[in-house]
Amino acid sequence: MANICTNILEVHCQDTFKLKQIVKWVQNRFECYSTIEVEDVSTEFEFASSNEFPKAEMEELTTKYKDDTLYIQVITYELANEVLEHHVYKKGIWTDLIAVKSANNQNQKYHE
Repeated sequence: MANICTNILEVHCQDTFKLKQIVKWVQNRFECYSTIEVEDVSTEFEFASSNEFPKAEMEELTTKYKDDTLYIQVITYELANEVLEHHVYKKGIWTDLIAVKSANNQNQKYHE
């Protein structure tokens, strides 16, 4: 049986119409946990995914709704299996912030 992770999704986009399209896209692919409200140029809500961060789907989303002002932040977690991920999409690039911070901490240890 697949593990179910919770994802906290925060989206900012200056194009409100595009932001609403992104929300509908996510709702059509994932189980969302609450009513989703779009406030001006941003929204935040939770959805479920199998296993870990749904990278392929998020890359599909950012390819389909490409916008210079698009900023997405996703925290994925499942406490029972100690899963925690933090991904950010900014300026056309997805970054795993926990891995970046971990790598930076390792580099600091070696340079002290």
